[in-house]
Amino acid sequence: MSPPTSVYRTVAKGLYVAGGGIQRTFNNVDPAVREQLRVLWTSEPFTPHAFAAHPRVDPAVITRIREVMINMENNPEGKQLLTSINFKGIEAGEDKDWDDVRALGIDLLKKLTEG
Repeated sequence: MSPPTSVYRTVAKGLYVAGGGIQRTFNNVDPAVREQLRVLWTSEPFTPHAFAAHPRVDPAVITRIREVMINMENNPEGKQLLTSINFKGIEAGEDKDWDDVRALGIDLLKKLTEG
């Protein structure tokens, strides 16, 4: 069981009453699991998950890993790995790219504390 699809499996098994995920991972989950689930709400699209590094990691290592990940789609083995997880590619992002996700959290906290 891969981590991105585990939320769907745990809900299907009745361990949780609901869960959240993204359409791509929902579409990739085993059809037998997917058929046991019902989408309750769909949000507007948000910036996808980020890869992050701890500040103690050598910047040269971070740069090299970033280069390899971004260039995976340019070699057969990398392309095969990306295809196996239904990724078209990986691109570099900047901190501000996740402002939409931060805003979602702020809005949710406001709703939770107002009631």
